[in-house]
Amino acid sequence: MKAAKDLFGENPVVIDAPHWEQEWNEKYNATTTHVALFVNDFCLEDCEDLVSEVRKSVSRNSRLDIFFNDGASAESISKWARHMKIDPEIVRARKVTLNFESGKAEEFGVDLDNLPAVRTFNVASGDITEYGE
Repeated sequence: MKAAKDLFGENPVVIDAPHWEQEWNEKYNATTTHVALFVNDFCLEDCEDLVSEVRKSVSRNSRLDIFFNDGASAESISKWARHMKIDPEIVRARKVTLNFESGKAEEFGVDLDNLPAVRTFNVASGDITEYGE
């Protein structure tokens, strides 16, 4: 403390702002990327490898948004999610979202006749890219 006082005088060496830990956690955990998976609710065994690969690619700062085809029901989406072993806690925490397509395919440039499809959305730039680019 003596050395710090000699070097810095009365200026604090450590600034202990009241909410620094909360602010740091918010920045550390901020979502920077949304990975959008467009899939048919009946694509079970054939989609397992892709879903597994996409889930592994989602980082701490990413969210996986899964969009289901027209005609999907809440029951069929739930069945699909159980089949893919998506933990309900992860869905509650919104790290994975399960959604009806509702026009998102057009926004992401996805042909609904050619599913599954994956796109990546950069929150900062607004850029949408095909998965793996």
